[in-house]
Amino acid sequence: MRQLSRSRPTDSLLFLCFFFAGSALIIGFFILDRVEPFHQPFALQNYTLHYPYAVNERVPIPLALAISGGFPVLVIVVYTIVLDGLFSHSKPVNIATGKRKLMGKYRLKDRLWELNCGILGLVLAQGAAFVITGALKNACGKPRPDLIDRCKPRTFEQPEFGLSNYTICTQTDHEILKDGFRSFPSGVYNTSPC
Repeated sequence: MRQLSRSRPTDSLLFLCFFFAGSALIIGFFILDRVEPFHQPFALQNYTLHYPYAVNERVPIPLALAISGGFPVLVIVVYTIVLDGLFSHSKPVNIATGKRKLMGKYRLKDRLWELNCGILGLVLAQGAAFVITGALKNACGKPRPDLIDRCKPRTFEQPEFGLSNYTICTQTDHEILKDGFRSFPSGVYNTSPC
């Protein structure tokens, strides 16, 4: 039997495809972040929208990204380099007989390839989660619980039909107001399973 080996051009092409797909998803996320979300009408008397706006978040964005990206990378590194290399049920193929060896470890080269695939898979999964979540947040435009504090409305008078829209807001920082209409779906729940 012949030895099964990976073709280097195929590996390089696969790596480039994953790399460009992951990069495109990350770029797509930043583009979607610039898009103006749909602004659902809201009632000024809706007390679920009257929470105070937190200027300083409890978990800063860089820390959240480090946790949601760094911890999975650490798990992938430990698993592929240490655990899978030592205790895997898949063993290398014996060149002479074509059968799998009963004993033996993956070569470091094989483990590094698995590490590469794992990290690229994580980048693709998180990139897809961010892009899909960003697109849904822009499409739904559901107000956050602190929208009234973000909006700083001119008046609290009841409109004729009961609902107000973003035009009554006096917020000068457009990014704060724009983020006030991106409540659903929660980005925390979409990045934590990755």
